[in-house]
Amino acid sequence: LGPDHGRTLAAGLSAQELEARIELAQEDWERVIAGRKGLHDAVRLFRAGEYAEAFENLVAHVELERELLGAGARLAAPLGSTAAILHGMGEYTRAERVARAGLKATLRERGAHNGLVARSLNDLALLSTAFRRFDDAEALHANSLALRRELYGDLGPEFALALMHLAQLYRLRGDIQQAADVVERAIVILKESGSMPELLGILLLQRGTLEWTSGDEEGARRILEDAIATLGRAHGGDHAEHANALGTLADLERGEVNLERARELAGESLAMLERLYEGSHPSKAIARHRLAMCLEVLGELDRAEEAYREALVEMEASGSGESGDLARTLA
Repeated sequence: LGPDHGRTLAAGLSAQELEARIELAQEDWERVIAGRKGLHDAVRLFRAGEYAEAFENLVAHVELERELLGAGARLAAPLGSTAAILHGMGEYTRAERVARAGLKATLRERGAHNGLVARSLNDLALLSTAFRRFDDAEALHANSLALRRELYGDLGPEFALALMHLAQLYRLRGDIQQAADVVERAIVILKESGSMPELLGILLLQRGTLEWTSGDEEGARRILEDAIATLGRAHGGDHAEHANALGTLADLERGEVNLERARELAGESLAMLERLYEGSHPSKAIARHRLAMCLEVLGELDRAEEAYREALVEMEASGSGESGDLARTLA
């Protein structure tokens, strides 16, 4: 396969892993390379919100690695990605089981003093938060942050991302001011580093939502508009987080009875999601539901009913299991 492949394989591999790879026939190597491409495709699909297809790609990759490489298979990264996808699909129990397996694989393959360990601890903290095990989640976040600080310092984008996840824990626990302080610290880190504008946009969205929760509607509006502009520049086109920010500002404007502006933003959010996702998707159903609520408050009841029905159909087709509220609204 040439010297470039040899250099790629030699980096960071044990003698056992190298031996397992050298013994592979060329046709098996081609399957491995195709599997690695499947891993990258899975990450891309996950970021686009295509969780089911991303999950299938990752499972195929893990099975192929195990079949061809046996003890030499490196599973830490794909298991971590699989756990993240299951989390995104709402399958928290399976996600936690896979995340724990991923942490064990990381410790076995790379040792305890490693960035992937910090990421695995962070993933487990997010799942503990989803299960409302807040004390466990806070302890896991603390260990993850301490390891990140030791490895990389506390000024990089990875540290800011970990702070954002810690803020989500505080928000769900009801510690709004503590959540806002942590998010503000992460925002300062990213602004000073000038890196990852897409993450900065998400943090601004989170900060604006916290301001709204604390009752500062004007401050929230200003920050949310900044988030929308930042995400627009970062992605240069349609993106799920951009659509989410538009929808959040639409909710705020509807609450403040700026109804025409709310309808405009809700429609823009839905249109962006429709361009992103061809088939049924929970995010599209939520956006359609948001638009229906705007139309209802504006008194356009026929159009509102139609939008509610479309949202219900899409919610049921996406299999998200959250259609009960929509059905009650229609009734």
